Amino acid sequence: FREYYVNDYGTQAEKFSDCARCIYLRHFGRDTDYPEDGYPKEVVSLVVERLVNKYNDRFMIEKDGEKDVETESFKKEIIKIMVSLSNSTIIDFFKGSYPQTPPQP
Repeated sequence: FREYYVNDYGTQAEKFSDCARCIYLRHFGRDTDYPEDGYPKEVVSLVVERLVNKYNDRFMIEKDGEKDVETESFKKEIIKIMVSLSNSTIIDFFKGSYPQTPPQP
């Protein structure tokens, strides 16, 4: 999942941000359809939760009389959080697999 996301950045970033947009809008009361070919909701929800904790409704706008998301800044933040979580997961994996203990004499 993570490797594919980073290696096919453009397409996967759009797909991920579409999923995140849906969950973000739902969080603030607008019912929207989740993309059928979207990422697992559990994964996207973790990223959106971090975004909401940090920015609350900062990315919400009114568009054609409905709640919507300011797309460009939203997408940039979602991707930053996603990459940060991916990096943390990789670092945690290697810390657990290769403990940093000094060699014994």
